[in-house]
Amino acid sequence: MTKKLIIVCGHPEEESLAGANAKALEKAAKAQEVEVEQMRTTDFPWIECDPARNPDKAPKEFCAVSEKLAQAEFVAFVVPFWNFGVTPTLSNFLLGICKPGIFFNFKSGGGLEKLLKTEKVIVVWTSGGPAWVYKYLIGNPLYSQVKSLFKFCGAKRVQQLSLGNIHGSGSDKEKASIAQFLRKLENYKF
Repeated sequence: MTKKLIIVCGHPEEESLAGANAKALEKAAKAQEVEVEQMRTTDFPWIECDPARNPDKAPKEFCAVSEKLAQAEFVAFVVPFWNFGVTPTLSNFLLGICKPGIFFNFKSGGGLEKLLKTEKVIVVWTSGGPAWVYKYLIGNPLYSQVKSLFKFCGAKRVQQLSLGNIHGSGSDKEKASIAQFLRKLENYKF
């Protein structure tokens, strides 16, 4: 049986470093005969109410993607780290996909039934500042939000891969850092 990777790009611009990172991960997956599907957080409607309390008002576009994510062995979020946090479209996407009956169920006697089949979630993020600052000093709310959601719902492992000090300057040093990171992603083992 072929395993599946779903890559979720959380950058609003298609031609971005996040987009290049998504293509590199796709290349690695296909080399390992992993089926790949890509989606963009900008392709989903905004949630205007609490989807858990108002399931009938929640955008229906999230139902099918929630099912796909729940069944995929691998999920990758490829996103920029902006202003010390999660991009608005990624936050919206995470709210929309976490559905009772798909990601989890509450047990009648209390407790939680985790429904995800996900073996691994990979959070690939880039930043203008040094990656270590976000990982160790700030606590990285971007990675924490994805990890908390997916571990809560049954994902076995959540990993982060990061590239910092990317300012869009086009310097030789920056180009070399990006090229090295893309090679790392192209050789990623699922």
